[in-house]
Amino acid sequence: GGWGWPPRPSGKTSAPPRREGVRRIAGFPLGARCGLYRRGGEDDVRLTTGQAAEIVSTSPRTIARLIDCGKLKGARVGGGHRYVMLSDLMAFDRCSRAERASRLGDMRTCAAEEGFYDHGGAVADYLKGFE
Repeated sequence: GGWGWPPRPSGKTSAPPRREGVRRIAGFPLGARCGLYRRGGEDDVRLTTGQAAEIVSTSPRTIARLIDCGKLKGARVGGGHRYVMLSDLMAFDRCSRAERASRLGDMRTCAAEEGFYDHGGAVADYLKGFE
C-alpha cells in the first residue's frame, strides 16, 4: 500500500518523478494552484493555506484562523478558499519568531529573579527547548 507513482508490478510504489521547472520552497513543490505574481516590482507567489502551513510547519486550519483574525495578511476568494502571499507569510513568520524570542527572554529574566534556576537547572533546560 501507500501512495506512489506509478504502481510497480510488485505492488510497491515509488515517489512521483520530479518535473523540471516546478518551483519549490523549503523542498515543497508549489504546483499549479499557486501563481507567480508581480507585486511592488518583485515576484511573489500565491499560496493555499495548505502550502503555507507546510512551509511554516503548522496546520492549514491555523493559517486560516490567522488570516480570518487579521494577524496574517491573506484573502478569501471564490468559494471561501483562502490564499496568502509568500512574502506576507515569511514576514509574519519572522515577526512571530522575534516576538517568541523576546517573550522567552522575559521568561528567563523572571525565572532568574524568582530563583527558579537554583533548583538543578530544570527550568533552564525546559526553556532551552523553545529556542
